[in-house]
Amino acid sequence: MKKSGFTLIEIAVSMVILSIAMTGMLTALLMGRKSINVPDHRIAALNFAQQTIEDLKGQVGESLWPAGTPGKRHLEEGDHPPRPSPSLIVGGELGTFGGTRSYKVQDDVAGTDLKQVTVTVSWIEP
Repeated sequence: MKKSGFTLIEIAVSMVILSIAMTGMLTALLMGRKSINVPDHRIAALNFAQQTIEDLKGQVGESLWPAGTPGKRHLEEGDHPPRPSPSLIVGGELGTFGGTRSYKVQDDVAGTDLKQVTVTVSWIEP
């Protein structure tokens, strides 16, 4: 007399194998989702840096005005403290980028009459 079916050990082994496979797939899905958000934050950081450069471009001509001219800002040499990001579209939704930016202005680069501006954008990955 032959009995068909699975033994308790076979079922337990198959459950262990299935759970290991499911854990691997879940991990892959979560990592894939995280890697999709990384380019969004990098693009937002790039836009944030570009916005900073555009804001500073307006100050270049104003630097030629005499100091103390009302309503005129000057592109001053030195480190400028971090400022929080404005609301941006990140991941298709309007929200805060959660980053900060700072910039440094260096006068008279390499003996020329030029200024060098370095913009740094930092953020914490979610």
